[in-house]
Amino acid sequence: MLRAFRNVGYLSHEQLRQKLGIADRRIQNFIRDGHVERVDVFDKHTKSISHVYRLTEKGMEFTNQQMNLTNFYRSVSVSHDLALAHRYLQCSPEQQQAWLTERDWLDRFKQEIDRLEAQREYDRADELKKLWEDKLLSVPDGGYAVGGETVAIEIITDNYGRAEIQAKTEFAQVLQVEYQCYKI
Repeated sequence: MLRAFRNVGYLSHEQLRQKLGIADRRIQNFIRDGHVERVDVFDKHTKSISHVYRLTEKGMEFTNQQMNLTNFYRSVSVSHDLALAHRYLQCSPEQQQAWLTERDWLDRFKQEIDRLEAQREYDRADELKKLWEDKLLSVPDGGYAVGGETVAIEIITDNYGRAEIQAKTEFAQVLQVEYQCYKI
């Protein structure tokens, strides 16, 4: 459960119970201990209030201490994050274990620039830096790297412009990974 929160931000009650097998009592214990908070959100489709959960700052510190996890996913919006959680929970346990957050993707990008510079490919390294500075590259929401398969996953909404989507596609091409985009 803590790894899932680290990877996708928000999780619904249904995702916690049915997909991760977390009992209500355990959820309540994490809330009581201040590691998880319940957030009430209005669901415009059902016109009702639903409950979603996320790690608190204390929960992030606890997760880091207990599981040595860093690079926590930075939340975009509840609906966006729940769609990302849906994709994450469809992955195999091995893929979930190897999940990459936006911050992990950024680390990989920086490693690619370091690799290019170490190989004296300065022009290509500078080109990538310029693309990044000009916002022509953008990290995906998540993904995984298992064996020889590396997949970048992006959740897009109506708020995403063509340039934003293109920057994410270009990012995946730079790192030579498969790119999967899902519209909500």
